[in-house]
Amino acid sequence: MDASRAMADSPMVSYPRYHSLDLIRGVAVLAILIVNIWAFAMPLAAYANPPVWGDLTGANKTAWLLSYVLVQEKFITIFSIMFGAGVTLFAEHAESKGQPAASLHYRRMATLLLFGLIHAYGIWSGDVLVAYAILGMIVYWFLPLRSRGILLSASVLVAISLLLILLFGFSMQKMPAEDLAEMRNFWSPSQEAITQELASLRADYLSQIPVRAKNTFELQTMVFSFYSFRLLAHMLIGVWLYRSGFLAGRLNDSAYVGVMLAGFGIGLPMAYTGANQLLVHDFAFDYAMGTGQLWNNIGSLLMAFGYMSLFLLWHRRGGLNAVRRALENAGRMAFTIYLSSSIICSLIFYGHGLGLMGQMERWQQLVLALTICLLLTVFAAFWLQHYKQGPLEALWRRLTYGRRASSTIPHSVQDKPGLNP
Repeated sequence: MDASRAMADSPMVSYPRYHSLDLIRGVAVLAILIVNIWAFAMPLAAYANPPVWGDLTGANKTAWLLSYVLVQEKFITIFSIMFGAGVTLFAEHAESKGQPAASLHYRRMATLLLFGLIHAYGIWSGDVLVAYAILGMIVYWFLPLRSRGILLSASVLVAISLLLILLFGFSMQKMPAEDLAEMRNFWSPSQEAITQELASLRADYLSQIPVRAKNTFELQTMVFSFYSFRLLAHMLIGVWLYRSGFLAGRLNDSAYVGVMLAGFGIGLPMAYTGANQLLVHDFAFDYAMGTGQLWNNIGSLLMAFGYMSLFLLWHRRGGLNAVRRALENAGRMAFTIYLSSSIICSLIFYGHGLGLMGQMERWQQLVLALTICLLLTVFAAFWLQHYKQGPLEALWRRLTYGRRASSTIPHSVQDKPGLNP
């Protein structure tokens, strides 16, 4: 069989690789560990309600404040945007090769759902892959729309998500007392409940299963249903930004500078105000889960645009090229890195590993998260020197296409105006 025939018959042929997308994705997947580590190192409630566990003064307060203002919700927003862009790129690639884009996409999302369920119930209850898989199926329904329709749909979904927050805040005044008490207990559990959670997750692996299953079910039902509109909106924004050429770096520098200044100029003060108001209200449930969410909710989307513009300017102008290439490698292995970070943290904090849950200060968690990010970045660079894609990326593609994928390296696209995927 000649080379051209082999390429045509392969389920994975040469396709364009946008290094700008890799860079943004790489930074995002690493940065989310800075806040995800909270849910490994402490009781689950302490993720959103810090006074539940540990001290929040001095270095701990500084670590929380920096993480909340600069990271929390910003990089998961970017990650969701990149996921939406990835759905579009995958569909375009399949269609350009005459492959059944829809069936491949749904098979890909079904496989991701399987990975997510294993991750959520077997490793960590804070999994996002299940939500991404379900919403990724829905995103595909929007792809036939023109860019204007995509942007309008995303805007409507953002408005709905903000309206839900307001309605939830007002509805608390009329909720049945027992329902409100149950939510407050979830927000601020008793010391007995916290002790039981810590003991269960510090125990052997089998003993962890019931508490992890309980936490996972609550997060994937109550929390997912509340935030699904926002996640879907961000994915659709990713579709729109990909089509516009924004993510490929096709705009001029002045446009990216303008978006960056607006995103940080408005979003950063909003995020800081949100953090400050949470401290003023002592993280009271009625405020924190009501109107108190709006500051960071809106600010994080604006800051996401600021961050993406900053990274795209970096990609265009160069500088610190070794660091940039390392982050691009992390982006190429984002799936592997996301799951690897969970496995590493579970081995550090849960009972089947070192069992350090509840024993690290917040500032120590921040240092540890940054250290893990560095190690994973080095691992990605090493791996991609020997293999063409990450191990879990290869497995995901194998399961998606039903047979071994071609090892062809995607050809590089330099992200310049006029280049089409």
